[in-house]
Amino acid sequence: MTQDEQRADSPPARRPRILVAGLGNDLMTDDGVGVHLARAARGRLPKNVRVVEVGTAVLDAYHLFEKADLVLALDAMQAGGKAGSVYRFRPFDVAERTATASMHDFSFVEVLRLLRKTPRDVVVIGVEPAVLDYGLDLSPSVQAGLPLALAEIERTISAWQRAC
Repeated sequence: MTQDEQRADSPPARRPRILVAGLGNDLMTDDGVGVHLARAARGRLPKNVRVVEVGTAVLDAYHLFEKADLVLALDAMQAGGKAGSVYRFRPFDVAERTATASMHDFSFVEVLRLLRKTPRDVVVIGVEPAVLDYGLDLSPSVQAGLPLALAEIERTISAWQRAC
């Protein structure tokens, strides 16, 4: 059998399952930036990319993370930069708290550690918050950072799709 015949007999490669997860509390101003980004990204990403507003129910999204090949998490991140700054990192590259008070307190990294099947790659796009108080709207400085975060989301998804 020739190499071309072998390729014709083999099933077509499956596209990777890409999950974009908006994290955070959208009732707490800038803490909800991940949810706001997920809403904004939904119409801008390829149709085969699943975009979900997880919010604070990270443990409830366990099954989504476990089924995904590639996960892009969107969240607020206090890293000491200027409000609205955009960060791109892998979740195990940052320090993580050690105590969990309740099932609602499971962090994204803690849920990743529980998975039986881990994604091939996990990237977090974080945005430096300015205001963490009750409110539905993002602060002006975080709102101004959304275009940069959306561009980073699109770059990450494009890179993943080119690599697969």
